Amino acid sequence: MAQKRARFTFIDLLIILVIIAAAAFAVWRFAPDRSASGTKASFTVMLTAKDDAFLSAMHIGDKVSISNKEKDTGVIAKIEAKPAESLQFDSMDGKYVLSEIKNKNDILVTIEADASETDTMITVGSTPVKVGLEMPVRGKGYASMGYIVTAVAEGGKQK
Repeated sequence: MAQKRARFTFIDLLIILVIIAAAAFAVWRFAPDRSASGTKASFTVMLTAKDDAFLSAMHIGDKVSISNKEKDTGVIAKIEAKPAESLQFDSMDGKYVLSEIKNKNDILVTIEADASETDTMITVGSTPVKVGLEMPVRGKGYASMGYIVTAVAEGGKQK
């Protein structure tokens, strides 16, 4: 019995090259722009129900850590505080009522940092900065977790 040998022809090679070229074109054309541009980012983190001692420990110009695992940092540019509020159910009236929490503050901390910006996100080091993400804010004498409520890159694009 004679063994049949598989033949690899010029047509087979041409088909493989066309498939590779089509895949490369699709990746190049439809992949988001991942080229990061260096820029400044400004983002606000809301820290809820903090006492007055926590508030007094924070100062504009403080260098703060904004990551649990990495050493990504930013500088506090602005601090705003307002009395903390809580939504409570009033069983007598059957309604939800917004009431103030005594001796507690909701703190809005605006942080500025060197960042990388792409079409889809802002990152400070390896920390993504997007509205709604939880972020730690740690400085000398204070540490807390909060949520990002605004994020703007130097060009003014909100993410």
